[in-house]
Amino acid sequence: MTTPCNDPEAAHGENSIPATTLESPENLNIRSILRKWGLYPQPADTSQTTDPGNPTNGPSLEPVYSREINRYPEGLPRQAAEQEAFEGTAIHRKFGNLLQRCLLDYQYRLSALAKKLLELDLQMAATRAPGGLAEAPENARDIEDGTDTGEFPGNEALFSSEKQDDILPQKISQVLEEIWPLLNSYYQMLSNERALSLFHEVQEPEFWNRYYKIEDDGYLNEEEMEYLRYPEDFISTATDPLWPTIAVWMHILPKWLMLFLFKDDGTEKQKFASALGMGRMKMFIKCILSLTYAIVILLPILFLYIFPGMGRLGAACLVAGSTVLFIAMMAGHQGTTRPVIFVGACTYVAVLFAVLSSLQGR
Repeated sequence: MTTPCNDPEAAHGENSIPATTLESPENLNIRSILRKWGLYPQPADTSQTTDPGNPTNGPSLEPVYSREINRYPEGLPRQAAEQEAFEGTAIHRKFGNLLQRCLLDYQYRLSALAKKLLELDLQMAATRAPGGLAEAPENARDIEDGTDTGEFPGNEALFSSEKQDDILPQKISQVLEEIWPLLNSYYQMLSNERALSLFHEVQEPEFWNRYYKIEDDGYLNEEEMEYLRYPEDFISTATDPLWPTIAVWMHILPKWLMLFLFKDDGTEKQKFASALGMGRMKMFIKCILSLTYAIVILLPILFLYIFPGMGRLGAACLVAGSTVLFIAMMAGHQGTTRPVIFVGACTYVAVLFAVLSSLQGR
């Protein structure tokens, strides 16, 4: 539900009307709540005189977005509000090179710590080996032979071994404390990389449509548009897997037809862009796709009705051609995986063979 724009916070658009009187904070809070629910009407502007013969002289009744996007200041806040409000504008740069650099850095640091930990483990194993106490009996024989010089290397080795037993566990614990946060961050990055691969990459028409929209709005300067570089750097977080197909159709259909079918009259009129109703677009495209799939699925049966004397070789060629067409259509949907295509094709062939066999048997 759209509401007229009479909020001083939303007075960023060229069609908005600034407030002429000051109201108490309590009245402003009540008014904002009512406007949020769509229950607050447009007040008359007392600073302008309404001429019945010239309606353009009166107050502007241009509506704003239902989510009040224009209440956000121009720039990155406005762009963030648009991307949150409309699914089709939610394209983001994936920064895949930076992610790989961070992964490589973590791998290098973890490898160095793993090597250090292995060295400490080997030292710990060496100090606990039975051979570490082998010098004590030799020292006893030296005392019996009278060749003892007063030094006790066996005892020193024993004391050194006990000291090592106290220090090495502390060093190992310190290394493990360094490894643990790095390992957690590394696994989180791996999870992010896998999640990133599930999003579909943005095609050039979809990217340039968004790019020119931002450029025409003039919200961002050249420095702020640095993140907009190449289409292959972007991914879309749209939840609808048919959105890439819809985006392609936006550039295939004539502009007048798109505006006639999908123009959203409940949004603010902009200078360089027209808002389109995403719900109607999705419904239209899904109906077209459903009709196309229905025709492809029923096409072999229609051929068999037209040519009832078709032999087994002709039926096999018909099934093969229909299956290839079905696979090509499924592969045309961006984001469709190979296992899904394989299972769909096998199911289609099995059902088609059963139907054709039943019809030929009659």
